[in-house]
Parts: sequence; C-alpha cells; structure tokens
Amino acid sequence: MDKATALKYLIIGILTYYLVKGILFLLMWQSLVKMEERGKERIAKKKKALEEMRQKRSTPES
Repeated sequence: MDKATALKYLIIGILTYYLVKGILFLLMWQSLVKMEERGKERIAKKKKALEEMRQKRSTPES
C-alpha cells in the first residue's frame, strides 16, 4: 500500500468519524428538546391542577 492510498483511507475514516459523531449529536439534541417540551407540559399541567384546587378551596360550598 502506498502513501496516497493510506492517506485516502485516513481521510475517509476521519470524515466517517465526524459524520457519525454529527448524526449522534443531532439525535441527542432532538431527544433533549423533546424531554424539555414534555417537562414544560408536565409543569403547566401541575400548575393548572394546583390552581383548580385553590379555586375549589376558595369558593364557599353551599
């Protein structure tokens, strides 16, 4: 194997490494965004339930 072929394989290997790394980074980023959205929805739902409980307690029952 001559130097040119070895250099080509090295370049292909490096580019493949960064491609896979980039794809994994995008997948992790997407999952973190989804987790953040779910967390915000969960917090909003808890706030709404808490507000409803406060409304029920503050209104006089007849």
